[in-house]
This record gives sequence, structure tokens and C-alpha cells, in this order.
Amino acid sequence: MNEFIEQFLLESRELVESATRDLLALERNPDDARTLDSAFRSFHTLKGGAAIVGFDAMTRAVHAAEDVLSDARAGKRRMSSMLVGECLYCLDQVIQWLETVQGSGILPTGANDSADAIVARLGAGEANFTPKPPGAGPASDDWLQKLRKKYDFVKLGANCAIRYTPDADCFFRDEDPASLLAKVEDLVAIEVEARKPWSDLDGLDPFDCNLVLTALTKCNAAEVAGVLADVRGQLELSAIDEATAGVTLVKGLTSSVRAVLRAQIELLAETEPQGARGRLASAARSAMNALRHVGSEQAGGLVGETDPSRLAAAIERILHEEPAQTSDKAAALPSPRDAAPRTLRVDTERVDRLVDLTAELLISKNAIGHTAKLALDSGSSLASRLKDQHNQLDLLIRELQKSVLGLRVLPLRQVFQRFPRLIREISVRLGRPMLLTTEGDDTEADKMIVEALYEPLLHVLRNAVDHGVEPAEQRTAQGKAPTATISLRARRQGENVIVEVEDDGRGVDVPKVREIAIRRGLATADALAAYSEAEVIELIFAPGFSTASDITDISGRGVGMDAARSAVEALGGQLSIESRENRGSIVRFVLPFSVMMTRVLTAAIGEQMFGIPLETVVETTRVARKAIVSIGASRVFVLRDKTIPVIDLAETLDYLGCQRDSATATLVILSISEQFGAIEVDRLGEGVEVMLKPMDGILSGTRGVAGATLLGDGKVLLILDVPELLS
Repeated sequence: MNEFIEQFLLESRELVESATRDLLALERNPDDARTLDSAFRSFHTLKGGAAIVGFDAMTRAVHAAEDVLSDARAGKRRMSSMLVGECLYCLDQVIQWLETVQGSGILPTGANDSADAIVARLGAGEANFTPKPPGAGPASDDWLQKLRKKYDFVKLGANCAIRYTPDADCFFRDEDPASLLAKVEDLVAIEVEARKPWSDLDGLDPFDCNLVLTALTKCNAAEVAGVLADVRGQLELSAIDEATAGVTLVKGLTSSVRAVLRAQIELLAETEPQGARGRLASAARSAMNALRHVGSEQAGGLVGETDPSRLAAAIERILHEEPAQTSDKAAALPSPRDAAPRTLRVDTERVDRLVDLTAELLISKNAIGHTAKLALDSGSSLASRLKDQHNQLDLLIRELQKSVLGLRVLPLRQVFQRFPRLIREISVRLGRPMLLTTEGDDTEADKMIVEALYEPLLHVLRNAVDHGVEPAEQRTAQGKAPTATISLRARRQGENVIVEVEDDGRGVDVPKVREIAIRRGLATADALAAYSEAEVIELIFAPGFSTASDITDISGRGVGMDAARSAVEALGGQLSIESRENRGSIVRFVLPFSVMMTRVLTAAIGEQMFGIPLETVVETTRVARKAIVSIGASRVFVLRDKTIPVIDLAETLDYLGCQRDSATATLVILSISEQFGAIEVDRLGEGVEVMLKPMDGILSGTRGVAGATLLGDGKVLLILDVPELLS
């Protein structure tokens, strides 16, 4: 896939997300002009991106939706739920096209039928709309002739004529055409006219730039091109010969177009025979699309070229024949974009590689610490100095770890923004008005946490809308607002990220949970009578448990809450629920900020060391072996009036190389989701900080083991998967 297409995919996905968010907001408040303008800009930019890469079907489909939003901005129609739904349908099709391009690396064929269907649904008129390249002016040179009749080029000392046709939505990009043109030095004449006839005041759109600016300057074309580089796609420049006052049209290339052309030359330089025809076709098409984007007539010179070297030479000539982008004078003038904050997009594989290297560095640091300890024990004269250097290295590596892991974090917005559309569709399907609000979506967490959070949140939200939210008539009868509110919020708390889903529905039906628990044999009636309300509510996390009377495509199969808790615990987190009768419920996710960095307690079975995540450790203790008794196939002991099952780690892992104290047992007390258990080990070690590496290769998927790392003495430390062991 060429770089041009990759950039198109990346930007298009961001625009689809932005447009979806704005459309859902418009459905709630159709009169919000700012949100309407934002949605229009997203569709307009999405259309422009599709036009640049030559994806005509997508251009037509998005243009149809853009027309709907344009009419709404002009007051010709109002954004009803139906129109919002049609625009969302258009975005659904765009997402499908983007996935196709992502998979194949090329623009899909046969997309015209889908585009025609969208155009017909939106009633956009002509189905064969052909986009006009941004900034393309009239085919004739009438503007030059008008300037020549009005001004004496030679007498004014003009070296360049400028025609600047700003994009209609340039104001939304904080572009001021007059101010931009004023940056050109030595202007000797300026003319301003309307691009199209002005409408009456009632129909006038003050946000639509309807200007065309023409000017004469003593600067040469190269200097003008450098100063106005940010809007080169909207310019026509004409170099003026002082002796004859003749004019030559200069078709300017933007810096981004130049980068695209250079990328095609690099692509054509590949000598691998396999894929040569594909590279040739891709390079020719990309180069022509880029040139057409700025209205360059030289795109036609690349048509039909069948030799890679000749095509590369032709593109090279176009680059060299263009005026330079900057001059000394232009370089001194900062671009408006230079002052804007920059974001560097980095491939996640590169970040993961950096994380792996940091983990290796941490292992080396631990080895140095082990060496320093040995030196101290031996009384070496260098021991104290080595220990000091190790402490300094430890501080530096801690800062490096923090910075590297910071590269892996994502805002929870990445997952939160996927749910408003879902809630809208379920609301329509069930006929229950609902509103999803989000808070704290800028809270950050490790990439793995954010990506894995979608499914458990999906289960919880489905249960909230299907079981928690009442029909509108029931809510009205109870004195509630007919529209239910579901809140999705997040916050950082120490080393944890807290995510909550709250609804204002009926809450958990505790008597019904008791009834179903008895019917399914989860507990006897007498035992349930002694349960607190919180303990009864915990039963909804039992596998297969459901209070729904009917199974729907939304919920009712009894897998939602159980699956959600399992997924959260697999991430090292906890899931709990609070319920208030007729006032709703709160499902709370407590998640680690990072799953890569963890602190563990080391423990040994024979000569093998194991790491136990400290967040699961309650305490350690030694008990008399006679205090551990057998109950069926299990062993338990009593600690402060609480019966705790005991797992012999050596027996569980079939490890035979250990020698046990016959009188006492060393136990590590653990807690997962308020369930307690104990692991018997031979001896305890120290607490260490490790970067967890999942098991791979033939050891991938090993039960009871979450990952591995190396200790300072070179021994392998296996990190135990505590939820798996206690399940």
C-alpha cells in the first residue's frame, strides 16, 4: 500500500469518527449551528480526501450527504432523526470501503452501485457528480486580461500576478484570505470580487467564503509560492516578463504533493521483479491524482507510460521544472501551521519494539544490582561505588520506563466514542428514549487496556439498556423523565483507571435474583435468606445467570456479566456493581493503568522462582500443617474466622523438586473479586518491579502463567496468573 493511500485511510477514519459524533449530537439538538458546521466540515474534508486519491464512488456518496448538511446550514431543511440516520448510513458504507482498502491496499472496484444507492436515498440529484479539484479556477485566462487592461505591468514593476480563490470553508480552518495575501511583500495592486453572485441577506451564509482575490506584486513567482505555500492548491500564479509584459501561467505544487511525487520515484526505484506492474500502475495513478489536485496540466504527460525508469524521469522533470518552494525572503516568514502543535504518528510495532528494549534494559539493571549485592557480600572495595552507580541507573531506567510506557497510552475516547451510535440504534429498536453521556473520555490507559475494554463495556451497556431502563410510560408513572440517561465515565485514581456505567433505571431486582438462584440451585433458600443484598447481587456474575424472561439479540442469554467480569479480571482488574431500587445501578471497572509494568512478590518452589502480582497479595503467613485439613478433594484452613482454600503450587504445576517443612507451611493469601485463596510455596523472596512479557511460541497459552522475565542472577521468573489458578 502506498503512503498516499495510508494517509487517506488514517485521516478518513478520524473524520468518520468526528462526523458520527457530531451527527448524534445534532439528533439531540438540531439547532446547534456549531455542531452542524463541524459535521459539514468533516463530510467536506472526507469528500476532498476521496477526490485526491481518485475514489469517485466515495466522493459522490459523501457529496450527497454533504448536500443534506449544506441545505440544513442554509435553513432549507432541518436535521431530523431520519436525515441523521441517512447520513450515518452513508458513513457506514464509507467504513466498509475503508476496510476493503485496508485489506487490499487498492481502491475497491464495483463501488458505484453502493454510491448510487446512497445518492438516491439522500435525494442528492445527479449521480454522476464529478468533483472539481480544490482551487481550480476558470479554464480561461480572463482574469489576466482584466488585470492587463486595468494596470500597466511594466510601469508598476510587477513580476508576478496572483489569483487566489479560497476554499468556501476556509474560515473554519482559521484562514483569513486577506491576511494571508497581505503577507506577500511589495504588493502593487489588489482586486477583490465575488466568486458567485451574492444571495439576498436572508439566504446569506456568513461562514461561506465567496471571494476571489487577484493581485500584482514585485516579488517573483517562487517567492510568492513560498509565502503562500499553505494555500498553493487554491492559487494561480503568473510570472511576468518585464520586457514584454508577457505572462506565463505557473502551476504550483504544494509541499505535500511534492512529497507524494518523490515517494513515487522511490517506489519506482524498486528492482524486485515480483509486483513490478502493480508498482508502476500505483505510482502513475498516485502521481496523476496529486498533480490534478493542484490543477497541473502536466498530469497528462504521465498517461500510458509503461517503463518505470521513464515514468520516474518524467516525475523528476516535473519536480525540477516547478519553482522552488522557498526563498531566503520567504523562509523568514513563519507558516501559520508552524505555530500549531504537532503530533507524530508512530507505527505501534515501533513502540512495542521500544518497550521490549526497555524490558531488556530493566533485566540488565537487575543483573547489575545482583552483582553489586555479591560485591558487598564479598567485601570488595568497589562494592560501594558499584552500588551507587546501580542506584543512579535505577532512577534513570524508572524515568525511561515511565516515558516509554507513556507512548503506549491511549485516551479512553478511543473506545467510548463507539457507544453513542450503538445506544441510539438500541433505543430505536426497543422504542425506549435514551441518552448516553460521557465524562472523562480523555483519561488515558495502556493501549492493551483500551483495546480490550470494548467487549466488557458492550456487555454491561446492553444489560443496562435492556434490563435496567424501563419503558417511557413506566418511567413517567414513577415520576421520572421519559428519556433514560446512561452515563459512561472514567477517571484516574493512583495506579488504577476507574470506569463506571451508571443508569437511572429500575436497578437490580433482588427478589427475582433470589428466586432464580434457588431455581438454578446456586444456593438454598435458607442460605440465601442469610445473604446480604450485596451478596445476592453478586450472583448475577455467575455463569449463565440471567433475569430476563425472553432472549433477545441484545441480551438475555446469561453470558454478559460473567463474560465482562472474566475479561476485566484477565486484565488484572475488578468488576463490581451497586444497585439502588428504582434509582438505577452503577457497574464499576477498576483497571490497572498499565498491564506491562507490574510489581511482584517472588516465591520459590524448589529452585524455580515465581512472581505473584502484588495487587492480588493480601498477606503472607506460616501455619502449622495440622491446621490445614481436607474437605473432599480440597484443602482449607481457617484464618481469623474465614475459611480459605489452599492450593499447593508444586502439586498444581506438577513440580517434584521441592522439599517441604514437615511442621509448618508457608502461605501467600490472595484475593480476587473479594474471593480469597492461599498458595503454598517453599520460601518467600523479595518484591521486584518487572515489565511483563506474555508467553509466546510453544509456551503460548500456558494455563496459570501470565508471562515471564529474567531476574538479576539470570534465572527465569514465571509470573503467575492468579485468577486462572483460583478459578
